[in-house]
Amino acid sequence: MGRVVWVIGSEHARASRCFSWTSSFPDFSECDVLIINIPSLSRENFPKVSGILYEWARRRIFEMLMTGEKEVIVVLSPDQNMSMWLPVYPLIESIAPTRVGEYDVEPFIEDYMENVETCEYYIRDFDMHYVYAMTNPSSMISEKYFFTAEAMEKYELRGMIGNRVENKAGQIIGCHFRFKINYGWDWLSNKPRGTFSSGRIIFLPPPTKTSPEKAIDQIVNALVSEEPTEPPPAWEAAIELPGLKNIEDAIKKREKLMEEIQREIEELQRQREAITKYRRLLWTKGQPLEEIVKEAFKMLGFEEIRRTRRRDGGWNIEFKHASQYQIGAIDIKGSEEQISLADLVRCSRLAEDHLLEGRKAKAIMVINQHRLEDISQSIQKRESLPQDLMEYAQRHEICILPAHEIFSAVLEKLRGGTKLNRENIEQKLANTTGICKLASIAEASVA
Repeated sequence: MGRVVWVIGSEHARASRCFSWTSSFPDFSECDVLIINIPSLSRENFPKVSGILYEWARRRIFEMLMTGEKEVIVVLSPDQNMSMWLPVYPLIESIAPTRVGEYDVEPFIEDYMENVETCEYYIRDFDMHYVYAMTNPSSMISEKYFFTAEAMEKYELRGMIGNRVENKAGQIIGCHFRFKINYGWDWLSNKPRGTFSSGRIIFLPPPTKTSPEKAIDQIVNALVSEEPTEPPPAWEAAIELPGLKNIEDAIKKREKLMEEIQREIEELQRQREAITKYRRLLWTKGQPLEEIVKEAFKMLGFEEIRRTRRRDGGWNIEFKHASQYQIGAIDIKGSEEQISLADLVRCSRLAEDHLLEGRKAKAIMVINQHRLEDISQSIQKRESLPQDLMEYAQRHEICILPAHEIFSAVLEKLRGGTKLNRENIEQKLANTTGICKLASIAEASVA
């Protein structure tokens, strides 16, 4: 009997279930194999669904791998960013298209590989940070497993690859991957007391001789039946059967109803993402933090916010209601620990750069320090700085804006509040040196 196959990213007639990128992903425990069509996820659509992928799909795929039995097949894209939401993903290096060399794949993938002639990347390593955070007992977000107690004594995470697919240069472009956790330690034998191995995640290069959908069809067909099913001849569809038309009409009506419901679900999911994305202000860093800070400022009325022309620059807003400054020069920093003096120095220099163009700028440092600590218990740490950093901020007139203050301002807007508007936000940013409290604007207005 064939295996139960589900697919994310494209429709396949013989798959048991198929999901669009905007779907509300279920528990994947009901399927044996999950196939993910990464090439169908465009760079334009990725920002719209990234919240769902990072918050829901990644967790469910991780849980599937933790069964140790189920498999995930990922058709890769040359754009690494499209795969970074997976619990394990390959770090790829772009190269000129290179012909496929030797490969060792299982029978159900052989027909797929016939459609891959060249590949424009190679895999140099694998990222397992999410797996580490979820399984290491010392991690703040780890969950309990049967090995957790012994892993507190000794924990070791390793990756194992097999069924390599190589290009002509001998570089890996596909493989199957498992993560292995060694836990506890037998000091007499000098070996771990136990080992856990995950289910396989199979990474495949994208097809070049046909579409990813048609190539995935070949994998699905091989998995769901013992032997390939011969397609019926074209004339078979013309044979009338009693009651068949009524059944087909009923199917069409229900399919139309399902399409309408799916559109409603997708719209609700977009609305949900439009709100939940602001939670990223509380825990992200790097580009994700910069992007959500930009979105938040736009929501608060600063539609003109833009990145500076310098490659390593920050962001600019215009002061329209605070006459002492023309520009707000914003630098953004997320950190697991406390920000450094170097971060404030950089922010000050961004503001000074505008003097060379004859504009006076206010230095605004958005900080998201201690970002992974529970926000309900870390507010004081998130908005506290040592004396030397506060003195530097005072001397250089730097407004230090904690990201959770921006989040509070967004909440006020979402509630329909009118007290916190662009004019008084500008005044607060322009007149604050040191820690800035946007929430106090609304409080003062009420008082």
